Amino acid sequence: MTRLLGLTLFLAATLFLINSSVTAQDEPKKGKIEIETLFKKLDANKDGKLTKDEFLKLASNLKNKDKVREMLGMTFDKIDPEMKGVSLEQFRTFIDAKKKEKKPQ
Repeated sequence: MTRLLGLTLFLAATLFLINSSVTAQDEPKKGKIEIETLFKKLDANKDGKLTKDEFLKLASNLKNKDKVREMLGMTFDKIDPEMKGVSLEQFRTFIDAKKKEKKPQ
């Protein structure tokens, strides 16, 4: 289940960036999701923290939006169990941990 959540987050993030008019300036590392760029795109009110609603925007352009939103909601709850909002550092730590899980040993 955890692996599926990580994969869902990765796919949703990729599609979100593709569909949110990311420019070459926004994305300096060609072919790689820049975590800070994604965070800034999601942080609608620019307060430096992601709310659950902001985080769920990742599912906005997907076919199975409701199912993905459910999975992303579980992912968010895992990242931010105290519901204080997810900081860039928390977001980066979670993404980095998911990347390490995917790498073959």
